[in-house]
Amino acid sequence: MKNTLLIFFISFISFGQINDENVSLLTSSEGNPKIEEIQIQLFNEGTDEYENQYKEVYEFDANGNKVRLEIYFWNTEDEEFIPEYKTTYVYDDENRLIKESSYQWNFTVEEFIKYNEVSVVYDEFGRRIELNYYSYYFEEDSEVFTKAILTYDGYFIENYTAYVKSPETANEFIEFERGLTYTQGENNTTTVEIETKEGPDSEWELFYKRIIQFDDNYNTILEEYYEYNNEMYAPASKESYVYDLTNNKLLESYDYATSSDGTQFENSAKYIYTYDGNTTNQMYYYWDPETEDFILSSKFKVVKNDAGQITEKENANWNNIDSEYEPTTRYVYNYENGYVSTVNTFQGIPFGFHSESTYTPIVEDGVLLERTESYQLLTDEPVERYKYIYNFPELDVEKSNNSLTEITLYPNPIKNNFTINNAKNSKIEIYNSLGQKVFDQKIISEIQNFQMNKLDNGLYFAKVIKENNNKTFSILIQK
Repeated sequence: MKNTLLIFFISFISFGQINDENVSLLTSSEGNPKIEEIQIQLFNEGTDEYENQYKEVYEFDANGNKVRLEIYFWNTEDEEFIPEYKTTYVYDDENRLIKESSYQWNFTVEEFIKYNEVSVVYDEFGRRIELNYYSYYFEEDSEVFTKAILTYDGYFIENYTAYVKSPETANEFIEFERGLTYTQGENNTTTVEIETKEGPDSEWELFYKRIIQFDDNYNTILEEYYEYNNEMYAPASKESYVYDLTNNKLLESYDYATSSDGTQFENSAKYIYTYDGNTTNQMYYYWDPETEDFILSSKFKVVKNDAGQITEKENANWNNIDSEYEPTTRYVYNYENGYVSTVNTFQGIPFGFHSESTYTPIVEDGVLLERTESYQLLTDEPVERYKYIYNFPELDVEKSNNSLTEITLYPNPIKNNFTINNAKNSKIEIYNSLGQKVFDQKIISEIQNFQMNKLDNGLYFAKVIKENNNKTFSILIQK
């Protein structure tokens, strides 16, 4: 039980999200609602035909959030798709993921049966105050449930307590893990100590320690993890980050390994990030113990257009002998009406393999109704070939056109003033890190500016209250 909820607590922030590339491929720039079916086929050299493998079914809401994913595998004997897994996602009015449920197909009852669920509760400032995890056991027809309760001292977590449902009493929860101290030290450093116990009558035991440090923009710049063993804390993992405070962009990150004797952290790898307009480069270096220095190994480049869609990705390895990069993979994306129209793939050194995927979108009144993909191998080299068939059922155009407009706030950090877009006929409330309201004003125009001359430097929470479209921002005033 020790590791279950702690890992869940630390990793909860990332659950249920799909990456930038998939967002570009699966949604348009307008964020229209859609159900998309992706059918994957593998080319059979013997029959010279593409054969079904599996399919994925996606559903998006009007704001472009993924709300359902189903996976089906092809049954060659029955010649039909067999359901396997399903995941559903629920969002609140501010597009925050609040529930993720996982299902597995049950052949006996011929329906999806839920096997676990994760949910989160936020406070008015957008801070997580309750984390819940359900695990269902079909054969026992029972449920195991753990939860975590968090309280805050301003920005920082003050206390954390985890509970497990009692096996004897259905509605009783037993405390099994808690945060001893969540204290803010010098240089924006917070130390977290966790203790656990094996059972209701067991003694509390130290288990885990986490040290977190923030910069002046409250970006995490240091995370250290220690496990308690043999009456002492031993290093487990460590990461550090360097940000450009003016533009709030990540410049460097470092990974550390645990030494062979388990007593200290040692250099492992570093990443250097550079930005040139819409281009981001990530250089990877590994630590060489012999030279006691970082050695350049590879580079990953991402290029986006002004709409934020990926237009190019490239991986390259560093050649120490010739002192130059050797590209290994490159992807070029082209768009039509906000959707991917072609993807060119280049692989090898120097790109001995080339293929092209062509997407044929059918768009009516700005809404994507259907799309197929054809795959063409532009080399004689034999490789596995796949075909992806995309199907979009007809959409509710009126619902799409009436989808909510996103409320935005900029700049952040704030020097003297800031602007809010798309919040006409609402109001804004600003709270300090102690939860005290320090600012309250109506928003009467679509684009409205606010002066912050009377507020001191520090972290605040700006809450925009608008019917069916509330949103909370963490803002930093830095004059």
